[in-house]
Amino acid sequence: FVDLKFFDIPATVAGTIRRLAQWPVSYCTVHGWHAGMMQAAAEANHGDMRLLAVTVLTSMGRPDLAAMGIDREPVEVVVERALAAQAAGIDGVIASGQEAGPIRRATGAAFSIVCPGIRPGGPVGDDQQRTVGVAQAFTDGADAIVVGRPIRLASEPAAAANAIQAEIRTALGERRD
Repeated sequence: FVDLKFFDIPATVAGTIRRLAQWPVSYCTVHGWHAGMMQAAAEANHGDMRLLAVTVLTSMGRPDLAAMGIDREPVEVVVERALAAQAAGIDGVIASGQEAGPIRRATGAAFSIVCPGIRPGGPVGDDQQRTVGVAQAFTDGADAIVVGRPIRLASEPAAAANAIQAEIRTALGERRD
């Protein structure tokens, strides 16, 4: 999983993707803010690597978007970026679990949704603003989740990982899509 969030002119990103596709990489992230760049990346990807577009970082909320001149709710921007990524030939998106349901409804079942910022015990007051629990992400349509700190910072990381795996199994049994 190469999570470098490539964001450059289309030719540069295409060249990077072409070279990266020669390696045993399953997933690679690109920014979802430039349709031409995403299309160039998709066209350059001639391997088994799946491209995921980063929509709005889970550490960002509406005030952060407003500071960038985007006076809209994150979910609106995320769905717009997901549709642009899909139209460009990107395989899926990285987005908060809060947006998994709206993305799934807008893009259909074949488009991948990977949700970071998963907080099994609920919000913890860190730099992640748009977080959800394991069950919500999967029942709302996520295909995969990214869980870092709740495992890495746990007093017993293996036990934390096992508990999260159990939550995943339960959630997949209750999935709504």
